[in-house]
Amino acid sequence: MQVVVAVPCHRDEPGVGRTVGELLQQIEDQPDARVVVCINGADPEHSPAALALETLAAGTTRLRTVYLERASKPAAWTRLKQEEAEVTVFCDADVSLAPGSVGALVAALAANGSAVLATARQRPAEPQGTIGRVAVVPFRLNWGGVAGTLYAARTAWLPDMPMEVLLDDAWLWSQAADEGLGAVVTVPEAVAVFRPAESLRDLWRQRVRAEAGKRQLRAMGLTLADAAPGSGLSALSAYPRGDWPALVALAGIKLAASLWSRARPVRWNPAASTKA
Repeated sequence: MQVVVAVPCHRDEPGVGRTVGELLQQIEDQPDARVVVCINGADPEHSPAALALETLAAGTTRLRTVYLERASKPAAWTRLKQEEAEVTVFCDADVSLAPGSVGALVAALAANGSAVLATARQRPAEPQGTIGRVAVVPFRLNWGGVAGTLYAARTAWLPDMPMEVLLDDAWLWSQAADEGLGAVVTVPEAVAVFRPAESLRDLWRQRVRAEAGKRQLRAMGLTLADAAPGSGLSALSAYPRGDWPALVALAGIKLAASLWSRARPVRWNPAASTKA
């Protein structure tokens, strides 16, 4: 099966070399698989991300880098879905993967003929500091949907993503949900580990983007993924007592972000990179 592992990457992403190195290891036993990175942003060919990939690219024929002057994840995603493949595995540029994650996603699509998307699980790395402990609170529960950090799709199915979409993973889930029952499969053995926000500024920006993105999807007439069984309000009591302060802090930040996003004018400009 011809597989492309597609990596949208902002020009200033510091962790792309490590992530792409892991991806190349993941596809060693898949002769028809390759990694394609789309570096996006100003002067991408002379960016820190491009420099980080130079050594890796010199040592393999299974890594290719393409460039996009526009700093936009939807634009980079659109460019990458044009790569010739039966299955496209999308991976964030700053994650670590459990061994065998890419192969497990591809195998899940091969084994489920009605599925168009196979999603990994995502979990945060060990949080650092108070803000980090607040940032990881939502990831203690399974909220359903597609893990935007790592998922696989049948390339021929991939729809055209609007350039203004803020929550690309939630938008993609809504498109797959229209395909009917069984269109999305979760692959527990595929895991992407990401670095949570460690500053209040980064956490605030993430929460504002998330709240504005949900509002945007509803304005488009799309539905959000239902929480997985056991992940509703009743599950909040399962948090250890030591997590309660972080839980309360996140609830306050989330409420403030929601009010802030609602108070601002609705101008869905082309979505910039989350790194911008």
